[in-house]
Amino acid sequence: MEWKYVEPLEKVNAVEVFLKNQGISVSKEVVTFIVKHNAGRPAVNRFDTNKRKECVFDGVFSYNEKDPENIYGIYKGELKESLKKAGLFPFGMEPGGDLICVDMKNKGRICIFGLESGEVEFIAGNINDMMNKLY
Repeated sequence: MEWKYVEPLEKVNAVEVFLKNQGISVSKEVVTFIVKHNAGRPAVNRFDTNKRKECVFDGVFSYNEKDPENIYGIYKGELKESLKKAGLFPFGMEPGGDLICVDMKNKGRICIFGLESGEVEFIAGNINDMMNKLY
């Protein structure tokens, strides 16, 4: 699959350091995916949830602090606390701001978290399944 706008990590271990500092544990597949696609956008980017059709995977959050859509600006404050309470860790987003997350309470399933509604919708069983479902 083709990816656009991927940025190399400025600090090679930025993802691992961030996760460790936040006390977050995700699969090696998720870490590898984030590192490989840092700040990137998939050329084929539509997916369905268990409730909606034609959602858009707008991109992966960057782990470079100077990049505009970085994890450091997203994962903080009340939003961070809400996500931690729900057992969710965001790695990407939709154009409208909803967050694409790893569900740490449910064996690493991939879901979308509605910023306004707080609703969680199932996307796929894991990161590889999600990538295979993009159309």
